[in-house]
Amino acid sequence: MSVAVQSAPGLPMITSASGMLAMLEEEQLEIKAYALRTLNAVVDDFWAEIAECLPEIEALYEDEAFEARQLAALLASKVFFQLGELDDALTYALGAGALFDVSATSSEYVDALLAKAIDEYCVQHVRLTDGQPRRAADADADADAAAGADAAGAAVDPRLVALVERMFDSCFERRQYKQALGIAIEARRLDVVYRAITRERLAAVTEATPLADIGAAAAAAADAGAPIESGADTPAMLEHCLKACGTTIGSREFRAHVLRLLVTIYHRLPSPDYLGMSECLGQLDDAHTVAALLEKLMRGSGTEFLLACQVAFDLVENGTQRFVNRVTALLLPPPAAAAAASGADGGAHGFGAAANAAAAGAPAGADDAMAVDAAPPAEPAATATATAAASSSAPPPPATAAAATAAAAGAAALEPASREAKLMKILSGELPIALHLEFLCRNNRTDLAILHAMKAAVEPRNALCHSAIVHAHALMSAGTTSDVFLRDNLDWLARATNWAKFSATASLGVIHRGHHTQAMQLLKSYLPTAGLSASPFSEGGALYALGLIHANHGAPVRSYLLEALRNAGSNDVVLHGACLALGLALMASEDAQAYDELKAVLYNDSAIAGEAAALGMGLVMAGSGSARACEEMIAYAHDTQHEKIIRALALGVAIVQYGREGEADGVISSLLLDQDDILRYGGAYALALAYAGTSTNGAVRRILDIAVSDVSENVRRAAVTALGFVLCNNPAQCPRVVELLAESYNPHVRYGATMAVGVACAGTGNRDACEMLRAMATDSVEYVRQGALIAQALVLIQSSPQGPDSRAGQLRKQLDKAISDKHEDAMTRFGAILASGLLEAGGRNVTIQLTSLNGHKKLPAIVGMAVFTNFWVWHPLVPFVSLALTPTALIGLNADLKMPKWAFQSNAPPSTFAYPPPLRPEAKGKVALVATAVLSTSAKAKKAERAKDADKKQDKDKAEKADVAMGEAGAPADSDKAVAGKKAAAGAASSADAAASKETRVGADGKEREPPFQLLHNPARVLPQQEGVLSVVPGSRYTPVIREIAPRPAAGAAGAAAAGAAAAGAGGSSAAGDKLLRLSGFVLLDDTTPSEPQELLEPAPTGGASVPANMEEPAPPAPFEFTEGA
Repeated sequence: MSVAVQSAPGLPMITSASGMLAMLEEEQLEIKAYALRTLNAVVDDFWAEIAECLPEIEALYEDEAFEARQLAALLASKVFFQLGELDDALTYALGAGALFDVSATSSEYVDALLAKAIDEYCVQHVRLTDGQPRRAADADADADAAAGADAAGAAVDPRLVALVERMFDSCFERRQYKQALGIAIEARRLDVVYRAITRERLAAVTEATPLADIGAAAAAAADAGAPIESGADTPAMLEHCLKACGTTIGSREFRAHVLRLLVTIYHRLPSPDYLGMSECLGQLDDAHTVAALLEKLMRGSGTEFLLACQVAFDLVENGTQRFVNRVTALLLPPPAAAAAASGADGGAHGFGAAANAAAAGAPAGADDAMAVDAAPPAEPAATATATAAASSSAPPPPATAAAATAAAAGAAALEPASREAKLMKILSGELPIALHLEFLCRNNRTDLAILHAMKAAVEPRNALCHSAIVHAHALMSAGTTSDVFLRDNLDWLARATNWAKFSATASLGVIHRGHHTQAMQLLKSYLPTAGLSASPFSEGGALYALGLIHANHGAPVRSYLLEALRNAGSNDVVLHGACLALGLALMASEDAQAYDELKAVLYNDSAIAGEAAALGMGLVMAGSGSARACEEMIAYAHDTQHEKIIRALALGVAIVQYGREGEADGVISSLLLDQDDILRYGGAYALALAYAGTSTNGAVRRILDIAVSDVSENVRRAAVTALGFVLCNNPAQCPRVVELLAESYNPHVRYGATMAVGVACAGTGNRDACEMLRAMATDSVEYVRQGALIAQALVLIQSSPQGPDSRAGQLRKQLDKAISDKHEDAMTRFGAILASGLLEAGGRNVTIQLTSLNGHKKLPAIVGMAVFTNFWVWHPLVPFVSLALTPTALIGLNADLKMPKWAFQSNAPPSTFAYPPPLRPEAKGKVALVATAVLSTSAKAKKAERAKDADKKQDKDKAEKADVAMGEAGAPADSDKAVAGKKAAAGAASSADAAASKETRVGADGKEREPPFQLLHNPARVLPQQEGVLSVVPGSRYTPVIREIAPRPAAGAAGAAAAGAAAAGAGGSSAAGDKLLRLSGFVLLDDTTPSEPQELLEPAPTGGASVPANMEEPAPPAPFEFTEGA
């Protein structure tokens, strides 16, 4: 049965295309063109008939004399699309030229071919970009190199280029800038990235221009042009592009080009975004420009100094120890910088000289071989422009500077020396650590009843569970300086022996982490002392604790730890603690002297000391990618026979390759191809850390191949765990990737799946992750259950809500059941106890974040989590997870870096983000009372009586309001009596309104309803899911100096509920479209009334030594006579 079709206006109803196809055989070209137009209109319905005449249509396209050949190409393309031949369809679509309408996005045909064209263009242009010389001038100077580049990357099809260019133009016409930016990033079109953000075209730049030349053109435009006339979405585009650098761009080289371009654009804004600029420069490892930027802001107005402090806080949070030390050395005067570099009380030895030499324009010395394995590249044009711009505002002569400062900041201006001291206090880490410590002490909500319940449920002789409770207590009290549980249970703690005693002493470092001022006093009775030796396990654990306290900020204890390492002699346990402490304290500092000292311990070939030394070497050189360090460590791994040393060396090499991405491929391949399965194990971790937080498809594909093909179960477990690190910037993707692996027959693979999900989704409360892990918690293998419980705690830490019926509440019940079940396997109980500590970590005031709010990877957190996952083979590595703990704090600071009394608003009911309820132990020995029977008639009578009383009260309040209003209306307006009457009336009205609002919060069941918002006071606990519903109270004296680009959407179900509550009318919330203020982490506050006195918060007392060293003994009591019965 034929179907009549009318596909175009003016055409008769047709039931077949045979008539039009016959016209293609006519001699007249006009008839053929008419047939093609008609067939193009009905091709969607009669493509099957038209397909039989494809040879004739293709012949018409190939006839260059035929004027309608592009129409023939379009018709052939549509037929091939219907046949499923997308390659041929794209080929003929390119031949159709302008007839292929890229703006017709409602067409399935156009959408499919555009996607195909973009994919093909990206592949070809990336290949061309990889084969390009770095600059066009380089190609002119070296013909051979240019010829090699041409061979490596063939030119892109011009027709494909024209199609993509039309697509870009269509995106810009329709203001679809993010779509254009995404395609430009994938195709590595740096010129289109610039255009999508600035709406400007770079002159004399084509799609074949080398990336470095495009960056130079953008820098030249910045030098010659006026500030960018940014639209409303320009800052949002900058933020979007900056996030894409950390989540989408897989090429390290192209990412560097994009970051340099963003630095140029940030500087061209009418109001330069110094925070975004510093973040880009930090990822580029450009300490010189960051130091110049801080110098400029430090000597500017009061607001600019606040910006400098905000930049410094972000540098400490996101930068490595080596980078921050270099910035600090460049900011200090030359004598102070030399003293800092030479190691007065610690410093980045081997790198201060290089930084000073670079600052002076001289090359680094040859002795600095461990700092850089190769000569650094020349400074890019964009970065040089930013440096010049930052340096251009050097301080004028004293008189001019004083006048300018007085005019800009007035009485609020600070002295330069005072400003520099405050900035150094931030960059040294002293102030951020002290503020976090005070927040954790002030808001400590550790529930000791949980620890007492675990202690009572575990058998006294169970050493494994005893050690787990010690670790759990350390995590629950991490950073709070509260060790009350240990002090109250000294007899129970004394059961720890040997390595359990080592771990128990080391747990003090987790509890007092960041307590730098009292660290030595706290550990004085445990640290090694000349001529005295209580227990090598206590001494080694105390050194380990000292490293944990000073983790990633080890300058104050560097000299002491080096001396302790040298004085340890042949005591392997003390050496073990000293090596771990040195690696933790000098993490990512690339300290050459510390590296050599650790290497000397390694070469003694002691299994216990060598294991810690190997790990310490990796920690000191973390993220450096040092070829020398990797070669030495791999060579010794082949020479030694100790598996503990080999495993630690493999993990150390992986830590050295952190964040190196493609640069680490050579080392990764050599490890993965090694015959030793332990080194292949390290290769899996090297792959995880090198590509951590990138979600690179190539890395994921390679890991999956290892996970299903390697013959070693340990390697397969490590490979699956590695997926969590690679996907940690995209948590929602990880449960889908490991879904099939979680059902593997191999329990090691299943265990790896649990840890991968726990690492990737840590602190997110991801629903898919929770459902997968809940099912795996009932696995038949004990260590899979252990991994599932620990991973659930990682995912649900600081998630909301925390009520008994929430997912976190259900997990607490599950953990309590596993701990109290004496028939449960010891490994599962160990995991349950550890999970309890993680779930309540930091006094319920910390979460686990491997990336910052803007997507920047945190080296200490990722490295600490990687070492923690190796507790499988060595339980003393459990404390490394504390490096990933981040306080969920909002701390507001004024210009004096003090905490003023300041309140802001959370537009959500208080219970949405409240602390979990404390554990209430069941009372024993009490007889349960039987409930009294109540008749239905009695209940109805009582309900009616309550309703009658409520009506009477409401009528009485209304009458009082009417009396107040009448008295106010009848009073004369000009008399003092009238003013007093008005105030009294207003007070009465406000009281009545409060009472009325309270009545409206009372439901039908008589229970009080929650208010829709809550006031939070500085410093406040703010969960990540809560940040999307925060706002500043209208009329507040203090406002954050940094404004967010766009409001953050509330995450998860709790965030959605909170957003709904805010939309329901919570007062003080930001209006739609307004920029939100920055309300997370350290926030510098601008005082709108600086002339008025400020109310500051008193410092909270911290734990520590109960009696100061210089405190005198109290006087004895006065003589007295005791009389019995008095």
